[in-house]
Amino acid sequence: MKTHIVRLNFHQLRNRTVVQFMTEFIALVEKYGAGAVGINALYNLFKTASADVIRILEYILKSSITAQLEELDHYRDTSFRTLVSLVRSYLFHPDPAKKAAANRLVMVIDHYGNVTINNYEDESAAIDDLLRELALPDIAPHVVTLAAAPQVAQLADANARFFTAMNERTAEADNRPELSMRDARAIAEGYLFDIVARLEASITLNVLGDDADFANFVKEYNAIATRYKHMLAVEKGRRKSSSTVPEEDEEITE
Repeated sequence: MKTHIVRLNFHQLRNRTVVQFMTEFIALVEKYGAGAVGINALYNLFKTASADVIRILEYILKSSITAQLEELDHYRDTSFRTLVSLVRSYLFHPDPAKKAAANRLVMVIDHYGNVTINNYEDESAAIDDLLRELALPDIAPHVVTLAAAPQVAQLADANARFFTAMNERTAEADNRPELSMRDARAIAEGYLFDIVARLEASITLNVLGDDADFANFVKEYNAIATRYKHMLAVEKGRRKSSSTVPEEDEEITE
């Protein structure tokens, strides 16, 4: 059989690309049968390892809650400052009732200090307590006097949305893969390398003779590998043209 196996440096593929390659490779093997092309034992090990890589990538792509938390925390910080600024703006109001209401509310707010410098959990608790106090029968009328109800409602909404996102992140952390993407890829790619070496040896030793299925399998594999080699070459060219090309979906860092 006058053919060869196209070698591909799997390690250089980005996470999404290597998963795409693994998916295509699995489909190809399933088409012809691992036993029929002489890679049954290695293929079973690879398939299990590749499932870990795919699962970790899915986790990475869905893990946007941390960035969302930062945005929501900024939103509630702004909401808190807006409320404080509104109340303080009435401290020197000519209307005695509004001035008195502002003084009473400032006393309540100052009790909690600058909640925006607290950690996530402490800030959430402080805002919850503040909102509860602002709703008390002897305090709520002062909120009405200053027409500050919309700002209080905005702060309550901001804190509630942040709390929901925090719960989602906790649930996400419980489902966090034990393996890092780097380690999972190293295992799966190791099996891929061994499979390619086995295929190459089968060709060299003519183990499967002129088996048509094996020949077609190798031909299709080579077409896939060549396509990914071209993708690598294009990516390399882009990196050379710009030293600031961002890396995407890299290893989990949290």
